[in-house]
Amino acid sequence: MNNLRLFVMVGVCGGFTTFSSFSLQTFDLLRTGFWGRALANVVLSVVLCLVGVAAGHVLAQRSVNLRAIAETKEEEFTG
Repeated sequence: MNNLRLFVMVGVCGGFTTFSSFSLQTFDLLRTGFWGRALANVVLSVVLCLVGVAAGHVLAQRSVNLRAIAETKEEEFTG
């Protein structure tokens, strides 16, 4: 039960508030006429998030020397 509470409070609510802040900042920039800054906010946020995810994925793959159970790409999706 404690893990479920952590998942909801940190994962779901944390992700929602982060996205809400990003959306509000972008909306405020658009509303006040800073179209270029709003576009830069969206592009940089998305690109930097993808770079962070990719870097985390690469670091995780390099730090774990275990072989996956799935031997083919098709097995990865069939469970």
